[in-house]
Amino acid sequence: MSDEAQAAPKPRVLVVDDSKVMRLAAAKVLGEAYDVVHANDGEDGWEMLSRDETIQVVFTDLSMPNLDGYGFLERVRGAEDPRLRDLAVIVITGDEDDERARERALAQGATDFITKPFNSVDLQARAKAHVSSAQTARKLAEQATIDSVTGLGNRRHFMEKLDQDRSYALRHARDLSLLRIDVDGFNELLLKAGPRTGEAILRKVAETIRSCIRNEDSAARLERSHFAVSLPSSSAAGARQLAERLRGEIEGATFTADQTSVTVPISAGIACLEDGDAEAMLDAAGRAVEAAGRQPGGGVVVYADLHGETGADSSAGAPPAQPPPVPEEAVPRLERALALLAQGEAEKVVPHLPALLSQLAPLLALAHAEHPEALRDALGGSGSSDG
Repeated sequence: MSDEAQAAPKPRVLVVDDSKVMRLAAAKVLGEAYDVVHANDGEDGWEMLSRDETIQVVFTDLSMPNLDGYGFLERVRGAEDPRLRDLAVIVITGDEDDERARERALAQGATDFITKPFNSVDLQARAKAHVSSAQTARKLAEQATIDSVTGLGNRRHFMEKLDQDRSYALRHARDLSLLRIDVDGFNELLLKAGPRTGEAILRKVAETIRSCIRNEDSAARLERSHFAVSLPSSSAAGARQLAERLRGEIEGATFTADQTSVTVPISAGIACLEDGDAEAMLDAAGRAVEAAGRQPGGGVVVYADLHGETGADSSAGAPPAQPPPVPEEAVPRLERALALLAQGEAEKVVPHLPALLSQLAPLLALAHAEHPEALRDALGGSGSSDG
């Protein structure tokens, strides 16, 4: 038997009812074909839905303590997460529920109704129909959000998830870290090993990421050889620990192409909640991974360290603390370049001069227009003096 056949899980169904008898009856009828989980009331059911993305269909009673079926429906249909808003919720009604109760439940977003005491055929038929519909919808959504080479999420899906993780972290005062992982010199690897080995490398990176992260984490292939992981409730130190583990496992693997062994160097960059919104976090992590890639042998860099905010999370290979930073847009390259020049390492700056000059161009143009004498003095001062 294949691993896929062994691993295929039963579809998960949630039964929300304050009656233990009804919960057990539903589990007995559905248990052979479905993974049935229970909740005692709407509040309990809402908590389970919020943290378990594998639930495909919900059966709920109307009359329950704490949060009744109407309130439960209102929360589900008003949720920020489209997964919850679109979930099939089948209302279990009894003799005490009149037509007006059904109309109210329908108005609140009930997908379907079943009357109790229910018979097994009706319950199984409703579960089968709505699970099938949910699986079809999920497959269509996955086709639009999953990278075909690696099976990880794509950039669009990842940015939506990162934005959700960020909102949750802000609401609940939790940590959030973003880990960027790049395959260094991927173009050279392709030239050396060929496209088939290149894809095998990308799949290996994705497989390693998937095996090392938690259920609540989200991983994606952003483009070509760039990957990212959103890490809810994880500090920069925790993200660094994961990054080092990933680097060790990926760089320890060997790929063979035309009887030539190929190793895969990895660099990682880390951004945290304080670095801005989802796009700003991704940009910050990108700058950090660029800085890591410029270190001999790659490494792991935390974006905050680029500003000299060193501390417990500082990389062993990170540059020493610098003077107060220039504006954020110039920090990752210009300040680092100046630090290298001050340390007498001009040879490390020379390859990046075109990019550095491109960043400086607007400032030089403004200086030429507003203070040409100062610009001439500054440029003249960079060479030998008359004295």
